[in-house]
Amino acid sequence: MRNTANNRMGKTLGEKKWNINASNLNMNNQATAQSENAPKEKKTKFDVHLIKVGVKKIELIKLVREVTKLSLKESKGIVDNLPKVLKKDLSEKDAKELEQKAKATGAIVEIK
Repeated sequence: MRNTANNRMGKTLGEKKWNINASNLNMNNQATAQSENAPKEKKTKFDVHLIKVGVKKIELIKLVREVTKLSLKESKGIVDNLPKVLKKDLSEKDAKELEQKAKATGAIVEIK
């Protein structure tokens, strides 16, 4: 019985002193729970990251050159200074294709 009296007194004190309404708090908790359960939006743009060079370094340099349209020297610089972002804002299909091409050279690739 003592706990119930304290709870009632606390709610009354809180409502008076800080202008807090217990019913509003309950509604806020319900809204938060609903937003957490809402499905997340599907990601549409992906970045392909080169992590590590494989056994076919020259083929990887050629691939980087083809994809980025950079010179041979710049492409070699990218491959020599990994990890780097190879390509940004690709569709899922294009990112998977690029990942497969890079893995064919033995490189370690991540899609983020």
